Amino acid sequence: MKKILPLFLITTILLISLSFCYANDSELSTFVVVNDRPMKFINGHSIPVDWGDLPFSTPVSTFSVIIYGDSRWGDKVHEKLVTQMLKFKPSVVVHLGDMVNNGCNEKDWEKFYSITAPLRRKCFFQIVKGNHEKPDECYEKHFKLHNYYATFAGIRFVFLDLDLGIDRAKSFLKRVSTDKTIVFMHYPVFTAGPHMIDSIVKKARKLHDLFRKLGIKLIFSSHDHNYQKFRKDGVLYIVTGGGGASLYDILNPFEPLEYHKIHHFVHLFYNGTWMEGRVIDENSDVIDTFSVYF
Repeated sequence: MKKILPLFLITTILLISLSFCYANDSELSTFVVVNDRPMKFINGHSIPVDWGDLPFSTPVSTFSVIIYGDSRWGDKVHEKLVTQMLKFKPSVVVHLGDMVNNGCNEKDWEKFYSITAPLRRKCFFQIVKGNHEKPDECYEKHFKLHNYYATFAGIRFVFLDLDLGIDRAKSFLKRVSTDKTIVFMHYPVFTAGPHMIDSIVKKARKLHDLFRKLGIKLIFSSHDHNYQKFRKDGVLYIVTGGGGASLYDILNPFEPLEYHKIHHFVHLFYNGTWMEGRVIDENSDVIDTFSVYF
């Protein structure tokens, strides 16, 4: 009996430790499609994954997407929004940046991973770097993602890091865009919010002519903590920065086609021809809709 008891205890401890490791792995693992290859990010490492080995199904012809940004320190709102996002069973979630309040604060990242775990277990979680993830050496301990792309059911998603430079973003976009492209970036091209005076936002406006020339119809950004919709020369611009951080007013109420100072996210559904968008607030109310033909 004396020999069996220590063995039993050792086995129990090992099983508990393994269970903790697997739970922790599930909590921290983030699956991202990077240049059309699925990757698993965990503890600062990126690991290639075969499509058939993913823990969830991948989009084929129709799919559902959730887009939001600027969760930062708004943990309670963020949790509430994530609960609502899960009801749509998205194939892809895009976070437009400012995932955390301080990119060098590991406790901020731990909270972010905890809140988003129910989403990241069930779908791709595509990342855009925001200004609050800087400096890059802190951000890259978690995600080494800057300018990259992913294709879902024939729709090319392009993710831009404008902190690397507008010319670099232009060059990348010219190289990877298709006739069915959606662009995601943290800094808006058009905004009536307080960040409209930021130098990088002013520089971002140089991208508009390229979007128009390339026939890109839909652009998502955040940075200003509200919802705004613009349409310029046939290009639809959505600012969705209502992921949890404190909300902003706008400086020019006549500029956007639509404006709401409210926490929210965007739900997109692609039916093979149309991209239907609904903007959902924290109370599950639809505050705006839009559609784009592809």
